[in-house]
This record gives sequence, C-alpha cells and structure tokens, in this order.
Amino acid sequence: MDTPQQILDRLLSFGVRGTRVSRGANQSEHAAAELERTATYPAVNYAEAMQAETRTAHYLRLKTAFHQLQQASLWLKMAAELNAHSDAPALYAESRELLAMFARNVRVARANSRREKRRAS
Repeated sequence: MDTPQQILDRLLSFGVRGTRVSRGANQSEHAAAELERTATYPAVNYAEAMQAETRTAHYLRLKTAFHQLQQASLWLKMAAELNAHSDAPALYAESRELLAMFARNVRVARANSRREKRRAS
C-alpha cells in the first residue's frame, strides 16, 4: 500500500506526464486543454484532502480528485485510441491503477465522514 506522500508523488508525475501528452498530442485544442486540466487537478485536490480539517472535507476533496481522474482517464483513452501520443496508452494504464486505489480510499473516507456526521448530531 502506498503512503499518502507516495500517492501524491504518483499524482504529480501523472499530471506532468498528462501535460506532456496534451501538449505533444495530435488532437483538438479542446481535447488537449481538457486532458491537461483533468490530469493536473487530482494532485492538487489530493493534497488539499490530506490537509483537510474534517473527515467530511477530506472525503469531498478525495471524491473530487477521483472524479477528475475518471475524466482524465477518458481523455487518455481517446488519445490512445487516436494514436495521438506514444505515451497515452501507458498513461491510460496508470490512470486505471490510480482509479482503483482511489475507489478504495473514497469508500473509506465516505464511511469516516458519515461516522463523523453521526457523532456531531
């Protein structure tokens, strides 16, 4: 299991590689901009989730990062299928690994958030 710092490092690397794919890809300007945006935001939201003051805030930021990763994964799949960039297939595979990891983390964070809300009421 990766530590929070290792996950953040993977997300930062993912964002950098996603930016390279978006800038070097043979795809529309819209697709390139969306890929760059969705590939870079998960690291920012994950870092904010790690600094959250409540479990609910942690869960919401983690969920946002998860949704952005889902979007990035779709843009990468399109880029891979269009042969837009040689690194797109490997980055798509990395996005799937990160999504699997995040799915588990989001489930745990949601349960913790619900417990926190029950205690507060």
